[in-house]
Amino acid sequence: MRSGILREINISLSKDLTPRERRLYEEMMYWKKRAMIQRLRFINIKRSYKSKTNRIIETINGSSMNEIAQRFIQCQIENMNKNLKDEDIPLRIK
Repeated sequence: MRSGILREINISLSKDLTPRERRLYEEMMYWKKRAMIQRLRFINIKRSYKSKTNRIIETINGSSMNEIAQRFIQCQIENMNKNLKDEDIPLRIK
């Protein structure tokens, strides 16, 4: 088959192709374009991920690890307090 030639020529120049060859060529071009679009999307996702992680790292570097640990523990305590209800607390019998 003329796969090497098909990559080089435009679809308008491929009038001499059989219907099967033309369909295969169009399918190949479709997947080629789709792969390029996916690659561009991946690059954009990678860039946005990189910028987000850089912002997080800058935030972490701006404060000490002790402050971060204290904030984390405080958030956990606040979440526990929100989740607890009065009936969940066992009564102490003296």
